[in-house]
Amino acid sequence: MAAVKAAPTFVQYSQPDVPLPSTTLLHGWIAGSMASIIEATPGCKEHLPSSASMFFHHFSSSSASSSKSSSLQHTLSSLATESESKASLTRAKQMRSEDAGLSFARLKSVAAPRAWVWKMVVPTGKDMQLTDTQYRIAARLNLGLLPIGGTGALPSTCPLCERPNILRKDAWHFMTCKKLGKGEVNVRHDEVETALYRSALMMGLQATRQPTGLDPKSDLRPDLMLILPGRRILTDVAICHPLAPGRRESGQSSKTLGTARVIEYNKRRKYTEIKVQHDMELLPFVVETCGGVGREARKLLKAMAEAGEEHLAIWSKKDIIRHLIGSVAIAVQRGGAMAYLEGHYKALHALGRQSEAGVEEVEEVQAEEEKTQEEWGEGVAQDGVWNQLGDEEVGQGDGGAPGA
Repeated sequence: MAAVKAAPTFVQYSQPDVPLPSTTLLHGWIAGSMASIIEATPGCKEHLPSSASMFFHHFSSSSASSSKSSSLQHTLSSLATESESKASLTRAKQMRSEDAGLSFARLKSVAAPRAWVWKMVVPTGKDMQLTDTQYRIAARLNLGLLPIGGTGALPSTCPLCERPNILRKDAWHFMTCKKLGKGEVNVRHDEVETALYRSALMMGLQATRQPTGLDPKSDLRPDLMLILPGRRILTDVAICHPLAPGRRESGQSSKTLGTARVIEYNKRRKYTEIKVQHDMELLPFVVETCGGVGREARKLLKAMAEAGEEHLAIWSKKDIIRHLIGSVAIAVQRGGAMAYLEGHYKALHALGRQSEAGVEEVEEVQAEEEKTQEEWGEGVAQDGVWNQLGDEEVGQGDGGAPGA
């Protein structure tokens, strides 16, 4: 209504001496709406007139600009969302004694910087897509639901690592189970590394996967070395799960990206000697399973985008960052779903029984994943800009197993 205040029907009520009659239906509707909004979100009161009678005059006066009127709906919606978010966090804090801080950690994680990106990615290629099952699992993680329908078939003790009561404490345990470190958990790490590497090559940047010989005293190798104009950057990829019981008990998950910051610190300590020895920058690339992107990772994406903008004149830095973060976000969610399903499947087999629903979901995703990997090798072209670049074109290979 504020946006159409200048309509011929309403313009007469913009004068201070001609209020909207209180006997009209419109007055009742506006008064009722204002009361409901203020009751639900008291902070909205300062953006609304004192009464429904002065509604049109309020938004027609010089103190209320045209932009304020047209953006009223957005302003009120933002305040309502913020108010609901604060209320949810308050309720989650009160539940800590019941759920060991799981609800609070989840709310912090899903609201972290860039955690929403995977939901907004345009599926322009196979590397930017999730299967239906993968999307369902990612959404259920965000919503705090159980991963799949067959979860109840498992005992409280993990059949793989044999940690007692862990599946009751953490329904998503298979995303971090130590017995899966050489399987899909590793694949998830490799997909993120691959997304960064391919994007760097597509932008015309120099990139080396897991460079060797940086430390003659050890086999320590970061995941990626980038040569940018005037800069040499090392990065090491890590995917962390802030909802794990250990992360919650230590208090890491009580802060936004708290788990990611701890991993970044550990990475910096691990590679400090190499960084100093070769006079390079070190930007650990840490992403949380709920989608949040660490501070150092965001710095790396910005640096890559600025360098890529010089090579891809028709793509802006904003577009390049969107492509970069989108490919990483999808890789994290796809890898998380696959890691959970692999663990669920192996756990059922370890128990000597199978859940038909669980096995079918795993086999469905595995078949689609194999197809995706085959098509991935063909490269992704976007409007003729993102062209395929194979490893052989830059004379670099994979460089062995991923770094820790």
